[in-house]
Amino acid sequence: PYAFHQSGAWFSIFCLGFATLLSSMTIGYLVEATGWAEGLMTAADFGEDQALVTPQEDGDGDAQGQDGFSDQTPPEERFKIRRTKYEMTELCGIFLGVKVPKESWFYRFASNDGKVHTYRTFLEWGFILYTFGSCWLYASVFASTLSSLVPMPFPDRPEFKFCWSQCPMKKVDVCNDGCAEAQGGICEKDPAFGPYCWNSYWAFIGLFAVLQTSLSTVNLNAFKNLQILMSAMSFVSIAIMILTCLVGSATDEGANKGANEIPPFKFGGLMNIITSGLFAQMCHQGVPTVLVLMKEKKKARNIFGAALAYSLSIYVLLSFVTSFYFGPKTNPIITLNWSTYTGGAAPGDPVPWWASMLAFIVMMFPVISVTACFSLQIICLAETVYWMLPAVKEPMLDPVHTRMALRVAWSLAPIFCSLFERDIELILDFNGLFGFFLAYFTPCFLQLAARAECTLRFGSTAKRNPYSDRILSHPLSVWLLIGLSVVLFIVVFGQVVDTVILHH
Repeated sequence: PYAFHQSGAWFSIFCLGFATLLSSMTIGYLVEATGWAEGLMTAADFGEDQALVTPQEDGDGDAQGQDGFSDQTPPEERFKIRRTKYEMTELCGIFLGVKVPKESWFYRFASNDGKVHTYRTFLEWGFILYTFGSCWLYASVFASTLSSLVPMPFPDRPEFKFCWSQCPMKKVDVCNDGCAEAQGGICEKDPAFGPYCWNSYWAFIGLFAVLQTSLSTVNLNAFKNLQILMSAMSFVSIAIMILTCLVGSATDEGANKGANEIPPFKFGGLMNIITSGLFAQMCHQGVPTVLVLMKEKKKARNIFGAALAYSLSIYVLLSFVTSFYFGPKTNPIITLNWSTYTGGAAPGDPVPWWASMLAFIVMMFPVISVTACFSLQIICLAETVYWMLPAVKEPMLDPVHTRMALRVAWSLAPIFCSLFERDIELILDFNGLFGFFLAYFTPCFLQLAARAECTLRFGSTAKRNPYSDRILSHPLSVWLLIGLSVVLFIVVFGQVVDTVILHH
């Protein structure tokens, strides 16, 4: 909602829709590449010692394996996705590796298939850094939320609760209505209550560090019930925010009436909405897992597109009603706006119990959400790093203790960064740089490389597979998307540099 208001209503809707379209296209490219990988790995004359998958049966009882097809097999059957899951890094290993001759100096870096997998390694580190940035964001949201809601025994505590978010301290262009009103009409670059806010923030960062280092040692299955609770709470919280803002916009005639406005276009907020849209609609790393579980895989492209369209509608609805109601007071952490929710009670009158309950549910949602997400992401990140260690292949390391050590270390690293930088906009911009490679560039490269290799191997009939779209899968469409991604990446990179210079 904050990025929505900063960019303007119609401009934000356009940008979010455009980001959804790009994500839908690139997810389709991942599905296509998976189909081509299935056909290539199960080719009749592919040597068993080179095969990357083992024969197994799919849900229809069809055997898949090295001798399952002949060169005359139609593309609809050859490139049919069955039960083998290909992660993005595996697809990069199959299609984006560079074959080098044995006499080459680079052959010492080649794997058993004789290829140098530079891009696969680059993507693995991209996933690591993207996850790192996400966890950095989660730590900042946790501490910022609680420091704005929970009074701490530090001197110079301000009367109002928006320590960090209502008037970000190290920015020049924050003199908006919300900031000026919160400080009694005086807009300052470095408010007098800054020391209290930082001390409170650091205290909750310390609490988050203790909590997460403990949770990082827990088995992944233990988070099942927490995930169910988090999903249910997210729907409830979103519904509460939408309904209370709709009712407030229709009935409020008091001081907040002047906030009911959203500029239609505001190009100064372009970077905010681009990185927010990318972060919100990026689910590519989960596509392989969902894909193998689908019964009707031919409809995978449409199913993923429908899921993204649904999330887009929720984002637009939530962002529109909240930024319309709060106007320039829209908070970067939107749930903090409910700290002053009174359920319509007049100033001086007691707040109804149900209003306090609704406000508590909304404000605690990000705290519970980021706590669970942080732990899950750290466990996956540590596992990725573990399998990248050369000593694992020997094996020279104790698996249990090494995994635990990596989880604790990677838990503390993003929390340490959040001690010094808590600006959500900057963290989102930082994460967006890696998101471009994971969500846009890599799927495009995989689609082009897989199409070319399978065409070379099986002939012109392999230019398309059952998951291809006549227009969106055309090489011109793919290259157009790559060009747009390059332009957006350059713009976001420039924004990150400008923001860092402005802060420091």
